[in-house]
Amino acid sequence: MVPMDAKLIEQVITNLLDNAVKHTTCEETITVCVNYLPDMAQVTVKDEGEGIAKEDEGNLFQIFYTSKTRASGVRKGIGLGLTICETVVNAHGGTITGRNREDGKGAEFIFTLPL
Repeated sequence: MVPMDAKLIEQVITNLLDNAVKHTTCEETITVCVNYLPDMAQVTVKDEGEGIAKEDEGNLFQIFYTSKTRASGVRKGIGLGLTICETVVNAHGGTITGRNREDGKGAEFIFTLPL
């Protein structure tokens, strides 16, 4: 069992999936994985989309930040989704990171929650 507010963590996963859908075509895959480590649960949402631009890497979780380098046809957000994710995960004592995948193209967001 992972001690958490299920509604808030559901919102985190929804925001991460929404972000992945915005940056992934119908032919590309989005994957959600949960791993249990000795003292934490680790959730990963990864896609095969356009990845994270170098100039966006340090700003992913900044309030109201949206990418200036997005591909054409990508729905523009208002810059709250990832900020909400970080706030909720941190309030649960966890961590969240976003980066380009090392095993292929696309991005991955990983958050942890203490057990």
